[in-house]
Amino acid sequence: MPLLFRLSQGLPLQAAGIALRACDHNQGALHLAGYLVKHRRTVMPMADADSRTNRHFKTEKLIKAGLDLTKQVSHVGESDGYNELEKLFSDLQWAAAANAHWPRPPQDQLWSADDFTEHRGGKFSERILYMIKQRAAESSPNGKADMLYALVSMLTTPEEVPQQLRNIFTEVQALAC
Repeated sequence: MPLLFRLSQGLPLQAAGIALRACDHNQGALHLAGYLVKHRRTVMPMADADSRTNRHFKTEKLIKAGLDLTKQVSHVGESDGYNELEKLFSDLQWAAAANAHWPRPPQDQLWSADDFTEHRGGKFSERILYMIKQRAAESSPNGKADMLYALVSMLTTPEEVPQQLRNIFTEVQALAC
């Protein structure tokens, strides 16, 4: 997120008055958000849209933590009909990252957008991680976070950051002012 924010907004999170806290899972994010709300701090948990089905992150738990669902919670991917952050990036972006970071043997066989398009149904991130690990075993990423970081490191312009994330970053930046 720090790399995406900086690319999108043109400044680091700290300079925008934002403190990012990775909570490792939805339950940790909800616990921290509740604590911050209780202490009258501005907070905006951001989780994949499929977190709505997580028993620790259901609507009633968010409300119980004191969060305003319309202003303080972002379900990433949802407004575009996706269930996770990784789906916001195009198949061309994924193919470019895969070719740069996880080449397929033999070296002349490149990843294509179609390799990623075929995994758009269901849990995209798990499916493409499995595909990459199977086809580029020696150079494959260590997990979803490693895979996403490699993709994000390839981006060079604000326009390459998915529009939904740019919108969320703008909202968060406005909250911090």
